[in-house]
Amino acid sequence: MSILLNTDDRNFDAVRFSVYLFRVNELGRNLGSIKNIALRNIGGEELDGVSRWELSRQRLAAPEVLKAKIEKALGSIYFWVMPSTIGFLVFGGTIIAGIYQRGEFLSTDVPVVYGVLAAYSLGLIASSASRVLSTGFYALRDSKTPARVAYIRVILSLSIGFLLMFPFDEMQSGNLHYGPVGLALGTSVAAWVEYWMLRYHLKSNLGSSLSKIKDLARIFSGSCMAAIIGYVVQVFVKMGFNDLMPNEGFFGSLEQPITAAIVILSFGLSYLILMDLFGVGWSISRWLRTLKEVS
Repeated sequence: MSILLNTDDRNFDAVRFSVYLFRVNELGRNLGSIKNIALRNIGGEELDGVSRWELSRQRLAAPEVLKAKIEKALGSIYFWVMPSTIGFLVFGGTIIAGIYQRGEFLSTDVPVVYGVLAAYSLGLIASSASRVLSTGFYALRDSKTPARVAYIRVILSLSIGFLLMFPFDEMQSGNLHYGPVGLALGTSVAAWVEYWMLRYHLKSNLGSSLSKIKDLARIFSGSCMAAIIGYVVQVFVKMGFNDLMPNEGFFGSLEQPITAAIVILSFGLSYLILMDLFGVGWSISRWLRTLKEVS
């Protein structure tokens, strides 16, 4: 009976670790849904299991044809997922506070949840692009290479996450510890290893590069410029709330959600406008013209 009633620090650590795993898993699902949105119906390319099957039928097609399809899909991934990554890194705390900071979710909980979100975001591009690269191997009738690389990714993710979890768990914000950040970093590092391994093997089969450096530089530059604009907007919105709205009560509770919504909207629109000016990816001006013609 004394064993069952023992509530020393080790038992509390075990319970806390279980809660961490649950939270990390739930956050990973949310990021995965964002990745799936970016993977579906981008630039007219379906990247689910059906399109993999269709690509596998084109195994007799010239390598240039397959390479062009993969390049187009990767370009779409970079166009949508790279700004998402930058947005999570820069505005992750604002987004989390806008969604969750109420009730029992305290302001001291935001840094820990943001740390997990940011750590997962670092691997978002790699995990999304790896799915496209795996499709290329299916088209080449090579399912062994992506499977072997996936095994390596899982082992690396578990190993690195295990090594980083305990040092990060020594740090805390309020009642929450940063242990899950180590697990998330392990996942992101493993995702990048998988991406570069798949890219290397696929490049040896298809030849030359699978992406345009100029377009990547423009996408990254546009994402950073949009983040700067969003940050400036965030500063002015917070100043406006401090001057015009009370900090307590109903209106005070609206500050975080409204700030998050305005910042996300300004960041997203700024990015799309900049990319339109750069002539890269999806064109918002063309979409508006099409919408006007239809209406």
